[in-house]
Amino acid sequence: MNELPSPEVLAKLVSAVTNTMFGMSFSLSEPLTTTPWTSSPAWHTAVLPIGGPRPLTIAVSSDHAGAQALCCAMFSCPVEELDPSMIDDSMSELVNILAGQLKRMLGVEHALGLPRMLVDSGESVSRDGWRSATMRSASTEVRFWVAVGE
Repeated sequence: MNELPSPEVLAKLVSAVTNTMFGMSFSLSEPLTTTPWTSSPAWHTAVLPIGGPRPLTIAVSSDHAGAQALCCAMFSCPVEELDPSMIDDSMSELVNILAGQLKRMLGVEHALGLPRMLVDSGESVSRDGWRSATMRSASTEVRFWVAVGE
């Protein structure tokens, strides 16, 4: 199995998915000093496990304004029509799509788990072994974080 992707590769992967889905590209920005689920104000974070002999976890996260922008783009609706479940659904869908892309990239044949949202800053996943990328969209103020960890 291949090594975990670099931040540059993660950013390109995210941009390929988001640009295809709803015309939003991302580039690398300054790395976060903490993981999003320990940040304040809280970010919207979805995680998805991939089982197997070398289990992996994929996480995607965005601050509230960014999660709203991603959700509006995904569902083609104005921010006034959003509700919290739509934001959770969009983050879960993004982590699912990215996990599938990473699975293919890394040559992993194991089934994807189910995405779940981290609902408060007290809940977390292990930070050890993460490869992460912090990104910004040039067209919209969206801060986005994606990581893969063993």
